[in-house]
Amino acid sequence: MASAGSAGREKGPKPLLRGGARAAANMLLFAYAVFAIYASIASPYMNTIERWVFVLVALAGAGMAITSINGLPGGAGMYLLGTRRGVNFIDKVSRRYQGFWRELSIWGIVIGLGLLSWPLLRGKVNKGTFALGLIAILIFYVVFFPCLQITLQFITLQQIQNAAGGGVQLGCPYLGGYSLIGYAFGAISLLAGLVGYFVMLLFYNAGLILVGTGQFVASVASGSPQTGLLVNQLPGVAPLIPGVDIPLVAGIVSLIILLILHELSHGILARIEKIKVKKVGLVLFGIIPMGAFVEPDEDAIQKLSVERQNRIIAAGISTNFLLTVIFFVLFVVVLLYALPGIYQNVVLIKSVYLNYPANGILQPGMQIVAWNGYPIKNLSSFTVAAANDTPGKTVTVTTPNKTYSFTAISVDNSTRGLIGVDVYEPYQTGPYPSVVYFLFTLFGLSFLLNLAVAVGNMLPVPMFDGWRIYQQNIKDKRKVKLLAALVGIALLVNVLPLIYYAVLR
Repeated sequence: MASAGSAGREKGPKPLLRGGARAAANMLLFAYAVFAIYASIASPYMNTIERWVFVLVALAGAGMAITSINGLPGGAGMYLLGTRRGVNFIDKVSRRYQGFWRELSIWGIVIGLGLLSWPLLRGKVNKGTFALGLIAILIFYVVFFPCLQITLQFITLQQIQNAAGGGVQLGCPYLGGYSLIGYAFGAISLLAGLVGYFVMLLFYNAGLILVGTGQFVASVASGSPQTGLLVNQLPGVAPLIPGVDIPLVAGIVSLIILLILHELSHGILARIEKIKVKKVGLVLFGIIPMGAFVEPDEDAIQKLSVERQNRIIAAGISTNFLLTVIFFVLFVVVLLYALPGIYQNVVLIKSVYLNYPANGILQPGMQIVAWNGYPIKNLSSFTVAAANDTPGKTVTVTTPNKTYSFTAISVDNSTRGLIGVDVYEPYQTGPYPSVVYFLFTLFGLSFLLNLAVAVGNMLPVPMFDGWRIYQQNIKDKRKVKLLAALVGIALLVNVLPLIYYAVLR
């Protein structure tokens, strides 16, 4: 249940406009918000943080105007769109497959918390559901996680693009076996679930960021500042705004799907437990969906047993895990069977990263015809050609007019050699390629965002569903607060690379 649920009871101000005038004003405000987003993208004078600030101010203004014109509850650019129609739908669904919905909620808790969910749930869990949750963790770790690298291309932050490796891979990366660290993280996933896995990644990445920051400070003290130690770091946390750093239409559709189904699930489990639901709706900031809400009887929920409350609280998280599975399947089907037929069989440079060997030499738009002498006809051949690049190795890049040589470097002690180019393969023009690529983007983003929301919402952070689960089931509240503080600090440290890049690039 979103934190906006309680706000759903508020009454909005009296509408300033009515009828056709209100509809026309809403259309103009929508167009203004879209224009502001695209203007920030097209501007060559803004860095990432300036784009975020520009768009956030524009969306806040549009949201406040929409709130006043329509008489909606909200403030500071955020407003609620609620309806009772969704309640009728929840009532119908809750009367069917009640056993499935109850077990789905527990399944999500097991995926999120792994073996640690057994004592947390006091062993009051179906053993079959528990086993399916553990099996799902292994499938996520072995099958799903390697494919996340492909979906990172939809996040247009250069540090993220660097991690993605550039362009579309026509197939998920082959694991080729795990290192000792890989097995260790797999064990952590089984023990503490996907939440434990991602918390460990947060702490690990925070450690790398702090070490890099310390090395930069030492380089400043020595009189030779090395800004690459800061700007090349990978942020573990980033705000994803449709039209700014993820695709506009596919991003909005993905968010609407995951937010609505997340909250409807809370409502369905509430009705199964005989809790009245008054209203459901969306929380928007300007024109961007930021959340959803259901308005159940919270006092009645507090009277339920802890086990029944767990199911209601975890319902949205579990649905996001289920949607992750569904969109992963759709994503891979499009990736393998539809996407290969829409490309032009040419590889172009999309961008060149600062403080890398290729910066200032290779330019966006250049065609790559050979890499290390290996002919490049598509992204698959590029992936093969660049697979053996290691730090210190000479990398040759051939364009139609010239061959360039670079010495590959390592980032964050990686064994992968990089020269700092992001490549892509343009697709053909026409309705069919456009539809295929839109579906590829929509399914990929939905796969990524549902997983991120499911895991993120289960973190022990105030206002998140995970916070309520920990509070309900752990008697020593000091432990919960300590864990929340440590995770909060790690999240803040993981934001630092975004600030470093915006300031020093």
